[in-house]
Order: sequence, then C-alpha cells, then structure tokens
Amino acid sequence: MPLATAKPTLEIEIYGVLMQLQAEAAAAGEKGLSASEINQKLAKGLTDAIHSYATQAAVDITSIVSAVAGAVPVATAGSPAAHVGTTTGPIVTQHAGFGSLK
Repeated sequence: MPLATAKPTLEIEIYGVLMQLQAEAAAAGEKGLSASEINQKLAKGLTDAIHSYATQAAVDITSIVSAVAGAVPVATAGSPAAHVGTTTGPIVTQHAGFGSLK
C-alpha cells in the first residue's frame, strides 16, 4: 500500500504508546520504574510503530529497465581455444517485481 494510506495508523500507534507511557509515568513511583526504563519503553514502542509503518510500503520496480548499450567486450582465457570478441548486441534486463520492504 502507499505509505500515505498507512500514515493514520502510524499516528494512532504513536499516540497509543505515548498514552500508555503517560499512565506508566504517573504510576512510576508505585511500580518502581525509572525515567530510563520509561524512555526505553518509549523507544521500543516508537520503533515498533515506525517499523510497522515502513514495512507496509508497496515497492514496484517493474518499470525499471537496465541496459548495457552496444556490444560488450568478452574474452576467454586458459585454454588453447581462447577467444577475444564482443557480444552480438545490447544486454537489456527488465526487472520484474512488486513487493514490500523487509
């Protein structure tokens, strides 16, 4: 999916992480959580939300074409029948692929 479609979900997930940590910070004295532990939970929550967002991207590389124009020089070696020459035409590679980031 386009990342713009996933953006509202990212916002909801980040808001959820912040609200959860706000509640935990209020009760930190009772739970014995330090500021460092709360920050670590914040970093983990944000990382998970951003990773989920980024991996929803649909990547389409079908329109990419690689080409080597003209003949390509080639040489073989190591035998009595060693040859030097060129290919008979350009090399064109059509990339096929539609996937997601991992």
